[in-house]
Amino acid sequence: MLTRYRIKAASCDLGFTGKKVRDKLGWQPKVGLEPGLKKTVEWYRKAKESGLGVRG
Repeated sequence: MLTRYRIKAASCDLGFTGKKVRDKLGWQPKVGLEPGLKKTVEWYRKAKESGLGVRG
């Protein structure tokens, strides 16, 4: 369902990187962006199918 908040959030032109946390803390992601997005979508679909209260 589209709400004012969701429209505003989707229209913001923000770019996030891990550069600052990598530079200051030496952090490295365990999963790359594409595999991470794929895993997230798979989880979301399974959660929605099983009725875990995920809306969307």
